[in-house]
Amino acid sequence: RFYSYGPLLSYFVSFVYRIVSLFHDGSLHDFTQDVFFNSTTFYYIARFINSLLAIATGFILFKIIKELWSQKYAIYVLPLLVFPFVELLTNFTVRIDTMLGFTCSLAMYFMIKALKEAKLKFLLISAVCFGMSFASKPLPSLFLLPSFLLVFSFLHIKGKDGKLISNIFQSIPKILNDKRFY
Repeated sequence: RFYSYGPLLSYFVSFVYRIVSLFHDGSLHDFTQDVFFNSTTFYYIARFINSLLAIATGFILFKIIKELWSQKYAIYVLPLLVFPFVELLTNFTVRIDTMLGFTCSLAMYFMIKALKEAKLKFLLISAVCFGMSFASKPLPSLFLLPSFLLVFSFLHIKGKDGKLISNIFQSIPKILNDKRFY
């Protein structure tokens, strides 16, 4: 089903559990029973994964803001990005949205790099990251596609004076009139 959750987070969490089981006394079977019958271990590991993904997402968004605007704005926004205030509302339960945010942020970062440096490898990495976001939560990840178009317009559409247009509302008519998109 197109609107349901994808398997990426489950695979990732399973991989991390397998790594943690290597440091556990006993077999993988014993570790699995311990994790799922003693839910404290399960939630600590899963919440740790969510926390790491939230911090990594904040770092990626910091780099995006720094690259598009300035370091001053990125420093102002960093505390809002690193501390997952929304997670406080859900008592830090294991949520798939952190994986979606991480992969979408990576896709956007590499798309910006691809457009600025005109290198195919960054475009391919962005496509792989978009595929990973689609594998974690398909429907919301599709909202990333119009964002790619907006980033393209933000970085490449020039006004009459030859300078880049930083106002997105001025660049949308230029995109609609650009023959390269038809």
